[in-house]
Amino acid sequence: SSRGIDIPHVDWIVQFDPPQWSDSFVHRIGRTARAGQKGQSILFLNEPEEPYISYLRNKKVKIEEYLTSNSDPTF
Repeated sequence: SSRGIDIPHVDWIVQFDPPQWSDSFVHRIGRTARAGQKGQSILFLNEPEEPYISYLRNKKVKIEEYLTSNSDPTF
């Protein structure tokens, strides 16, 4: 039997904070790929959170990294 809720047609998950446990990360992004479907996830990280990238790579999570710059210090 499945766990959690199944929301049809969800194909993107947007995360603004990295979960502390890799299982939580995989569970979150798994919402997009249920029942053989494909989905996407984007995770925004602040500079101090960059070590999380290595953490995900160690968990065999496919990563495409995009760097941004922020010239507005009030953002």
